[in-house]
Amino acid sequence: MVPTSQYTTSDQIIEKYDVVLLDSYGVLVNAQQAISGASEFLDRLNANSKQFFIVTNGSSQSVENTVAGLKKKGINVLSDQVITSGSLVSEWILQEGLDGCKVYLLGPASSHFVFEGTSCRICKPDDYDFDLLIVTNQTGYPFLEGLESITSALIKQFNGGKTCRMLLPNPDLIYPTKTGVGYTSGMVAHCIEAALSLRFGEQKFQFERLGKPYAPIFQKTMKLARSSNVVMIGDQLATDIKGAVSMGIDSVLIGTGITSLEQAQRSAIKPTYLMKSFLD
Repeated sequence: MVPTSQYTTSDQIIEKYDVVLLDSYGVLVNAQQAISGASEFLDRLNANSKQFFIVTNGSSQSVENTVAGLKKKGINVLSDQVITSGSLVSEWILQEGLDGCKVYLLGPASSHFVFEGTSCRICKPDDYDFDLLIVTNQTGYPFLEGLESITSALIKQFNGGKTCRMLLPNPDLIYPTKTGVGYTSGMVAHCIEAALSLRFGEQKFQFERLGKPYAPIFQKTMKLARSSNVVMIGDQLATDIKGAVSMGIDSVLIGTGITSLEQAQRSAIKPTYLMKSFLD
């Protein structure tokens, strides 16, 4: 039998931990507004001198635009309290020795901020001679036609023996919408990988991932934290909770987003705690 997770409250979290990491969508906000109790929880963290960071897989908006979007919904945070997966891209490019390379970007113009500090050249939509493919969003290009064209270009390049890197800042597959869920850039990459595996074999060509549940975004956050007494509050087992578990960080699954608390009790990915909402 899979062990069950204990329930906790927002008061207990504030009392127990020095640093709180929070996902954005499904935890602090939804498609329309701030989630009940979220703004007040952040106020209580500030009042108790607790450090906190918004750790989100968003890669189509800059940190500044992310902060502005949260503010419109009633969540007031500072830019240095927000770590997005998109904000890791330029550092990754420099570390990997890819500065100055030709990049094909699947995403809107708002995601061009990921190249700040680099001299990378962005390909025109019909230029498929590139060194790096980055998927930042599911919008900003014709969806089906874009996937078919870029997959065909990748197959041609790999058949010709050319090396091409593929980067996925945001590994999320779905996110909460007004009517249910929407697909994300992670689903785009999943489709491309599935097509490449049919042509070249399983696991041969894969995207490199920066966001939750993968280590880079957590490593960046932990460098900024003033304590190792950290907890991650998220709404998805596959990203927030799995990533925290992999990093040895305590975690709380909150029941205001994608994953139900009942599902968590049956899952092999086990959060440290469950919490119905910030109002508990």
